[in-house]
Amino acid sequence: LILYPNLIAHVSDAIEGIMERPYGCAEQTISSAYPSLLWLQLQKSRALPPSALDERARHYLHLAYAKLLRYREPGGGFSLWGHGWPQLPVSAYALRFLTEASEFIEVDPDVVAGVRGWLLQQAALPGGWMEKDSNGKYLESSSSYLTAYLVEALARDLQHRAPREKDIEVERQAVRNGIAYFSKNVWDRSDPYDIALVALAKLSARDDASQEISRLLSLGHREGETSYWDLYHNTIFYGWGYTGRLETTALVLDALAIAKQQGQSSAELDHALNRGTLFLLKNKDQYGVWYSTQATVDVLQTLIRLLDGVSPDTSHPEMRIYVDGKPGPLLPASSDARQLTPQSADLTPFLAPGKHTVELRGGGSAHASAYVNG
Repeated sequence: LILYPNLIAHVSDAIEGIMERPYGCAEQTISSAYPSLLWLQLQKSRALPPSALDERARHYLHLAYAKLLRYREPGGGFSLWGHGWPQLPVSAYALRFLTEASEFIEVDPDVVAGVRGWLLQQAALPGGWMEKDSNGKYLESSSSYLTAYLVEALARDLQHRAPREKDIEVERQAVRNGIAYFSKNVWDRSDPYDIALVALAKLSARDDASQEISRLLSLGHREGETSYWDLYHNTIFYGWGYTGRLETTALVLDALAIAKQQGQSSAELDHALNRGTLFLLKNKDQYGVWYSTQATVDVLQTLIRLLDGVSPDTSHPEMRIYVDGKPGPLLPASSDARQLTPQSADLTPFLAPGKHTVELRGGGSAHASAYVNG
């Protein structure tokens, strides 16, 4: 049984867990190091105590950066497999990663400027971006979610730039044009995935996303004490099915959490955040991640967002594990940020062949995941 004393412990657990996922393409290369980047951002923003994970996280960032450069194509964009032609989604993801990673490792500014410039040149319509098929024809069905993804990436990039940097006004105008594109063009307002991406784009640009937030609150599916949001097409990095559901739910919760930070709060929104977070926490895989690299990054980003505004808990409650009603191991379950990593308990001494009931009592805000063999 693995005990997570706080949300931060999920990030530290994922630093190693995500390395069990495949990472042969550019998206997977970036995602494999993203928990490390999130860890370093957390360590800095919350003044966490020094940890052995800090240097390991920097090491993984260096490795990912060096490997990512192999996917860079002439013109500044990035391709998915390191040959052929650059693609919009992975190039936007690379911009986001490189910009944020440059705070912790040395990143060539020309690489960042190159991918930024390439993205700005690819707008297919006034304010919008679209993918092309094998014949070079624009795919209009991709315009809403791809434009939203690009606008968010550029808006996040602007947050890291100095006010008088070269060409910054071009990027600002691209973000403004992208926001205007959503109101001028028809797009599917029933798909939670598309709506969440549009909401995130608007929120990153400090634009009004109240309509999107209200729509997302109405589209949640209840499952016991949890809630999730589904998707109606593959995600931008080809996620689908169950992992697509996890990815969509994480994006929706991230949008709700940002909306709350920006003052759009309500009992309904808080209820959705609580139920959706529980859904994510109940659906980790046995490696401590969320089945795919992109879903894992989106979930971790959301969990970190939920940490904002949470007061540190310096109490040290205990959690007792009961097996078939009989007392088992006793574990500390402090939600204090000083407890940075998960704790584990071996239940095999308490288990004989057959079915068993495992109960957790106490623990404050801690939660646990159990994996059983045989």
